[in-house]
Amino acid sequence: MRLPMLHACFLFTAMTLLLTSGCSHKIKEYQPGVTYQPKDLAARVNGQKMTWGQVDQRARNYLRDELEAKTLYIPPGGEEKALEFFRHKALTLFINKTVLMDEAHRRGLKVSSADRQKFVREMEGLLKERGMATSLEEFFQKSPLGEKETRREFEDGLLVDKLIQQGIRDKIVVVEKDREELVAEIITKRKESRQKADELRAQLLKGVDYAKLSQEIARGEDKRLASGDLGEITRGKLNDKLIEDALFTQKINEIGPVIDTGRGYLLLRVMARTPAKGTAGTAGATPESVRASFLSVRTPPMLKGKEMDRVLQDRKFNKTMAELLQSLRSKAKIETIYKDLVL
Repeated sequence: MRLPMLHACFLFTAMTLLLTSGCSHKIKEYQPGVTYQPKDLAARVNGQKMTWGQVDQRARNYLRDELEAKTLYIPPGGEEKALEFFRHKALTLFINKTVLMDEAHRRGLKVSSADRQKFVREMEGLLKERGMATSLEEFFQKSPLGEKETRREFEDGLLVDKLIQQGIRDKIVVVEKDREELVAEIITKRKESRQKADELRAQLLKGVDYAKLSQEIARGEDKRLASGDLGEITRGKLNDKLIEDALFTQKINEIGPVIDTGRGYLLLRVMARTPAKGTAGTAGATPESVRASFLSVRTPPMLKGKEMDRVLQDRKFNKTMAELLQSLRSKAKIETIYKDLVL
């Protein structure tokens, strides 16, 4: 199931478009270390306002969700830096949503009952899948921003999705030339990644220190490269037989051949091996295990059929969406507390 990207994002972050009363009309540039009051104005877009309190609340919601999902690690003392990142995100989403809502109203778009029913079904499926709620009604009632405001956000999101559906999704067409160009691109990237993996292996065979190279990769800017410790691997526990066979046949500290995993090229190094043990007294048998580390070069997988078309559709959608937002933002009157906000 694929949900409309912006609509789902708006619902779960519950961005507000409420006109805020009782706050300063002037937006002051953000200064680190300064304490801001909840009613201080953080953004104004075509007359719609967002306060510092709203920005901060949404940032803390983002941070909590990331931590609960275990997709984010914050080192000691790094919470404020993380919050600052999510405050920027909250303001960016507010700006994007506001200009899209204004455009939907300008075009006179209306949400039909069929639009509503379709999205409710999709959203409830996602909520159940993530264990967040058993129904949309339950989600509204449990929302940290309150039921009334979350319902308002849901209605706004429906209209935004209508705009995106008519203005972008319905116009996306994938032709054979697109597929040919993507295949050529993937082949080129896979060839470059394989060459990089071969270079790394050649360096190691010439005597370059494995630990030093691993650290350089970890600190480097090439996002294709990764290194790490696989820990203790027990025979029969890996889903990938190709990798398991390599681990249990490779000699200690030997740099094995480059392994093509489909999504990357892998170099393995086995540091220790524990032989299998048979049953002894009350102790049961234990299988063979190894301790290993890796270097890898990420590469795009070869695609075909519907999977290829999905990637092409997503690319076209993202490109057209970015162009639409850039156009709408260029025509809008936007003021924000963050002068470095990238739009």
